[in-house]
Amino acid sequence: MTDENDLFPFPMANSGELPEDKSAQDSLLPAFPSSGSEKTLAEQALFEPALTDVELREIRKMLADYKCSHPDAVSIQTKPPVAATIPVNPSAATPLTYNGELLQEKINKLWSQFSSADPVEIEAVNSFREIVKECPDDAQLLKILWCLAGIFPIKKNLRHGTPDQKLFALNALGDRFLQGISGIVLAGRKRLLKAVGKYFSDTTEGFSFISMENEPFNVQYHERVPGAASSGKTIREMHGFLVVAKDSNKVVRLGQVLT
Repeated sequence: MTDENDLFPFPMANSGELPEDKSAQDSLLPAFPSSGSEKTLAEQALFEPALTDVELREIRKMLADYKCSHPDAVSIQTKPPVAATIPVNPSAATPLTYNGELLQEKINKLWSQFSSADPVEIEAVNSFREIVKECPDDAQLLKILWCLAGIFPIKKNLRHGTPDQKLFALNALGDRFLQGISGIVLAGRKRLLKAVGKYFSDTTEGFSFISMENEPFNVQYHERVPGAASSGKTIREMHGFLVVAKDSNKVVRLGQVLT
């Protein structure tokens, strides 16, 4: 059809292509929702009967399947306001329990079940156990334990590594541990960092891992991480241990610090 006159014409109201019966014509198309008068809505109701019990059950089933396959959307809709979930005084929060036991009691039992013949790991687990007892906040306690689980025990897994391989692995684990406890205020925080540094030092045997939080910043031993104040004189947080060779006291790696 090269001529536009050859195109099929748009059917007119009186076209033979439409059914002559008006009711048959309307039944071909669904009722279009309208915000018109009550009379119009009543007329639509004649063509749109109410849902049956079977259809309602199918709709409920579809909604249940959707909630199961989209848990994130459901949690966003039902999540309470943040202000309602955070207690005004964290120390007054209800202690967490596990099978009827307080969290601290359960953790003490788990520590006591750890068995090792290595004196380095025995000393480390005893130090960690005493320090975490001083944490009064259960949420912080769980976070600290999660960070400790990433570094302990590790000596047996590194036993076949060369000194350089051990040093690389412990530097990476130490950075992750320090990043995990960033911002945690704990009375025994400094002792915890020193205990982790001693455990790393005894694991490598040839290097010392040193933490220097709350000590003066020194360009010979430290370098600032992004976000640190360039004029800061005191180390607020360690983000990477200072590593020194035991035989020569030579700095192998500068401490990554936040001032």
